[in-house]
Amino acid sequence: MRLNEPINQLLSLGLTEYESRGYLAMLEKQSSTASDLAKLSGIPRTRIYDILEKLAQSGMCIELLGKEKKYQAVAPDIALQRLLEHQKAEFVIKEKLVGNLSSSLKEKYQQGLSNDNPLDYIELLRDPRHMAARVMHLVASAKKEILVFVKPPFTNPKKALERQNDESIKAAENKIDCRALYEIVDDREERQWMFGQIDRSVRSGEKARIIEKLPIKMVVVDECKVVFAMEDYHKIRHQQTSLLIEHHALAQSLKILFESLWQNGRDYHELIK
Repeated sequence: MRLNEPINQLLSLGLTEYESRGYLAMLEKQSSTASDLAKLSGIPRTRIYDILEKLAQSGMCIELLGKEKKYQAVAPDIALQRLLEHQKAEFVIKEKLVGNLSSSLKEKYQQGLSNDNPLDYIELLRDPRHMAARVMHLVASAKKEILVFVKPPFTNPKKALERQNDESIKAAENKIDCRALYEIVDDREERQWMFGQIDRSVRSGEKARIIEKLPIKMVVVDECKVVFAMEDYHKIRHQQTSLLIEHHALAQSLKILFESLWQNGRDYHELIK
């Protein structure tokens, strides 16, 4: 008995694997007992009656009453049409439920917005991977401007940093004003890698400069959202915590800091001289 071939199609129509196996097993004989169907389909005996009851409710099979109860499959063209009609009826019920639930939840959501918490606009990021993902999302959602302080040491692997750079490149290509200040690294190999990343970004439209020292790692987006890193120097192992803050006044203040240091920035080609 080759049951596996149509199972995926029945699964895609909304049947469970056991329901699919049960119906396909019933097609093998004109009528079968629950015990026979359990053996044919591989459905556990403890589940077979529940499965057959669900198939009967969906119009996929019928119960034959007699000395011994048996089950018979409904012809596939009729059974599948009944299954579709059953699912349509369920969809109408769910659609009404969604409408009612949406209204009640929207009211709760609006109430939640009115309960202002002074810390709601601050998000704490400790995991470097999570922080990188949030920065990438923030950059991807920018509408007009991205300002970046790029400062070593880098807590993420270079591949992750390159993926972040890819998002900046996409933003620059979308005519968003992207400017980045890079703190000069001492290691020659690191300088070569940094130059490659900067050059690739600049070719896509980003404006970049280098500077001897930056006070902090930072991203400012659209004068309203900020991510900056705070290094914990009191720990034996070097750790870093980042904050994502949505606050116009803070973002505008940090933009003033960026503009001040931008004026002191130099041509990035000096990295390879």
